[in-house]
Amino acid sequence: MRGVQTLITGMRSLMGILTVVLLNNCSDPEQIRVDAIKILKVNQHPFLSDHERKLITVNRANQVIDELFIYPDSGAGCEAYLFNGDDAYILIDCNGQWIRIDKATGKLRRDGWRWGEKLPDSYLGRLRARIDSVYDYASGTLVQEKEVYRFKDPG
Repeated sequence: MRGVQTLITGMRSLMGILTVVLLNNCSDPEQIRVDAIKILKVNQHPFLSDHERKLITVNRANQVIDELFIYPDSGAGCEAYLFNGDDAYILIDCNGQWIRIDKATGKLRRDGWRWGEKLPDSYLGRLRARIDSVYDYASGTLVQEKEVYRFKDPG
């Protein structure tokens, strides 16, 4: 009889642990992390470096959540800068367009052309072109307005 009680107590403890783990995993909405934010080169010229660009967010299974065409790169380099907000990331494109990326859903929303506005305080890093079709994310600590606002074109 004592062995059965020990078994039941052990099972209750295991169920309690499993319940806590399950509740934590189920109640936590799928948060968008920095690595879920990508810029893709699209419609690239066959032998020049100019290309259109598409901003996308992906879930943990690497499926596209949302996408948005952003300012094209004429070949001079068009980087985007990422900042941390309370409920959204803020991406500032090279032409001064601000885009909000909802951390809980991954949805993208244009926040307007805000050329020359003071940059948000919490700089995370930048997305810069690579040779292949996906932009690189490089984390950083400091950025200056002249680096961010390069092409004064509301696009």
